[in-house]
Amino acid sequence: MRDEKRLSDHLKLPLQRINDYQLILEDLIDTQRILKEETSDLEKALDLLLLIPQKVSDKKFLNNIEGFHGNVFHLGRLLRHVSI
Repeated sequence: MRDEKRLSDHLKLPLQRINDYQLILEDLIDTQRILKEETSDLEKALDLLLLIPQKVSDKKFLNNIEGFHGNVFHLGRLLRHVSI
């Protein structure tokens, strides 16, 4: 069977899966709350999944820092200023 998708189409899949997992976890949390059961582990998992797209974006910006001769990860967390 031949795959008609391009490489760029396949590279989108992991991020799409993360979004799907976020929705699934949100539904599970809602269901657990209705059943009056513990949700803290599910909420931690959701928080982690919500951070991943931001971390990927931060990594892109860090990779674009030019002229720094050292480990940019030793500088601390990236702070982005959005111009309006």
